[in-house]
Amino acid sequence: MGLDKYLTVAAVCIPMSICEAREVSAVTIEESGWSAVASDPLTREACRTFTPTAAQLKRFFSRASPIEGKLVAHDYYSPCYASGTVSFPDGSAGKWRIYSSGTASLTWASSENTVYLYNGRENGWHDPFMCGYGLHDADDEASCYVPGF
Repeated sequence: MGLDKYLTVAAVCIPMSICEAREVSAVTIEESGWSAVASDPLTREACRTFTPTAAQLKRFFSRASPIEGKLVAHDYYSPCYASGTVSFPDGSAGKWRIYSSGTASLTWASSENTVYLYNGRENGWHDPFMCGYGLHDADDEASCYVPGF
């Protein structure tokens, strides 16, 4: 195979493999519908509606992208969270906390390192604060966009 053909194959195949969804072996949900602001009864009540299913979480972890931690804590902050564990076919596993905004922290069991993830694209769960991330038209406060890259 000539160098040109090799480079063409690499240019097409490598990005496709990076963009493919990761397989998830198992997801367990330990907590769901919780609020990080326990002192506010209205927030606590709203967060009770955030109850992602195992299937929704598998989809999230198969599609999520790494992000900076500040996006979890600031730009896409939501007080509503669920937590549990996830494992992958390669044997890696970790504990997660996912927020209704589509952000998550994942602490790997093997190293205790934490990574931050985001997938704001139609996760299927109810986000009680969906229009609260500052993503609206400047001249229309009532407009709302789902956060996404």
